[in-house]
Amino acid sequence: MSLKLKDNVLILDEAHGLTAALENAHSAPVASTQLNSVKTYLQFYINKYRARLSSKNLLLLNQIQFVLGKLLNLLKLQAKSTSKDGDDAKIFTVEDFVLKAEIDHLNLRPLVEFCRSSRLAPKLHGFSMRYGQQIIEDASTVDTKKSFKNFLSSISKKKEDKVEEKVQLEAKVNQKTTMSEVSAGSGLYAVLDFLEMLCERSSLGRVLVREVGLKYLLLEPRERFDEVTKQCRSVIVAGGTMEPISEFEALLGMRSKAGEGRVGRVVRCGHVVGREGVVGVALASGPAGVTLNFSYSNRESTQLLDEVGRILRNICGVVPGGVICFVPSYSYEDLLFRHLDNTGALLAIGKKKIVFREPKSAGDVDQVLQKYALAVNKRDGGTNGALLLSVVGGKLSEGLNFSDDLGRCVLVVGMPYPNVKSAELQEKMKYLDRVSPGSASVYYENLCMKAVNQCIGRAVRHANDYAAVVLMDERFSRASTIRALPTFLQDSLITNCSFGQAMGSIAKFFSRHKHKKTS
Repeated sequence: MSLKLKDNVLILDEAHGLTAALENAHSAPVASTQLNSVKTYLQFYINKYRARLSSKNLLLLNQIQFVLGKLLNLLKLQAKSTSKDGDDAKIFTVEDFVLKAEIDHLNLRPLVEFCRSSRLAPKLHGFSMRYGQQIIEDASTVDTKKSFKNFLSSISKKKEDKVEEKVQLEAKVNQKTTMSEVSAGSGLYAVLDFLEMLCERSSLGRVLVREVGLKYLLLEPRERFDEVTKQCRSVIVAGGTMEPISEFEALLGMRSKAGEGRVGRVVRCGHVVGREGVVGVALASGPAGVTLNFSYSNRESTQLLDEVGRILRNICGVVPGGVICFVPSYSYEDLLFRHLDNTGALLAIGKKKIVFREPKSAGDVDQVLQKYALAVNKRDGGTNGALLLSVVGGKLSEGLNFSDDLGRCVLVVGMPYPNVKSAELQEKMKYLDRVSPGSASVYYENLCMKAVNQCIGRAVRHANDYAAVVLMDERFSRASTIRALPTFLQDSLITNCSFGQAMGSIAKFFSRHKHKKTS
C-alpha cells in the first residue's frame, strides 16, 4: 500500500482478526483445477508462439511447465493414497515438499520473477479468452484418440483394469469442463504466490497437500509482524472484543526476550453500557433438567435438541423484540431447524416470534435482514418480534449492528471449537507445544472464545441499549472460559445457572427496562 511506517504511529482497529489476517496474508492456496488450467493453456501458448520466443524465454516457460507437471503428479499420488488409507491431507516441511515434488534442483525465484516482469498472467488470460474454445476442442480430440487406443489395448485386460480406465476417462472429461470455468490468468497468479512462498524456505513454513490442491502455511506470523513494529514509533491494536488478550501479548512480543525493550501496555476501557444494561447467563441445564453439553459427540442427541426447542420457546415468550440464536455450524443449524419443525416446536415459537434463518448465499443476507427488521418493529396479533437463527463465524456474527429491539437477546448454543482433526490445525498445535508446552490448548480455547465474543458483541451497541446474553453450555461456567469473555459480561454473568433461575433473572431484567427509551 506504499505506507511509510518509519517513525510513525500505526493504529489497527478491529484487531480481533489481526492474527488470522497475518496468517492468511502469508498463506498461498492453489487448487488442482488452477494447476490443470494453467498447464493446459500454457502448453498451447508455448506451441503457438514457439517461433517468436527467445531461447531464454522458451527455456523459462518450459521450466514452469515442468514445475506444474510435478505438482500435479504429487496431487495424483495423494489422490491414490487417500483412496487406500483414507488420509485426506498430508503436511510437509518446505524442504521435504520440494524433494517429494522433485523440484529441489530448480531455482524457483527466477521463474517467478520472469512471470511477474513479463506479465505472463494477463497474457495467458487474454490468450485463453481468445483461443479457449479451440483449445478445449483440440484437447477433446486428442483425448478421444487416446481413449480409443486405450480401449483397443484394454480388451484383453482384467475387469478391474477396465474400471480404472473408466475412472481415468471420467477424470479427463471433468478436467476439460473445469478448463472452461477456471481463468488461466488468475490460476497463474495463485501458482506464483505459492512458488514465491516456497522460495523463502522458511523453517516455519509448511505445505498442506490434498487431492483438491496445495496450500502453503506459515505457522508463526509474529516474525513477519515484527518487521512492521520495528519500523513504527508506536503500534496500537484496538477493538471492542479483544479478549482473550494473551494472544495479542504474544503477537506483539510483550512476553518474549525480544520484546523486553518495548513498553507493552494493555488498556481496558469499560463498556459504554453499565452493569445494569446487561444480564449474562451461563445456562447449565434445560427445562427438563437435561445437562447442556454440546460437545461434538453429544450435540445431535434427540434429548438435547428437544431441550433447545423448549429453551427457545421460553426465551421467545419472555424477551421482547429480536432474539439472535448462534449455533456452531450451518449443518447443525439445518439439523436443529428440521428437528424443531418435526416436533412442532417451530410452530409454537412462530406464534410468539417470526423465525428467520441465516442464508448460505451472501447475496441474500440484506433481504433476510430487512425482513427480520420489519418483523421486529411490527407488532401484529400475538407475535412480538422475531427469532434469527445464525451461525458462529458466519455472515451475521461479525460487523453487524443489532442495536435496540433488533437484538434484545443473544443466545450462543454450545462452544464452537474448530475441527481438531484438521491437519492444518494439528500442525499448528504441534508447533506451539514444541515452543511452549501447554500453549496449544490455550490457542485452541482462544479460537473458540474469540468466535463467541464476536457473537456477544452484536448486541448492546450504545449507552442506552440493553440486552440479555444466554450461553447455552455447562462449559461456559469454567473459570478459564469466564476469563476469556468480555469484561463487561463477566461483571454480570450468572454461572452454573439452572433453567428456572435463568428465566427468573431474564424476566426481572426486562421488567426493569420495560419503559426505558433506548434511542
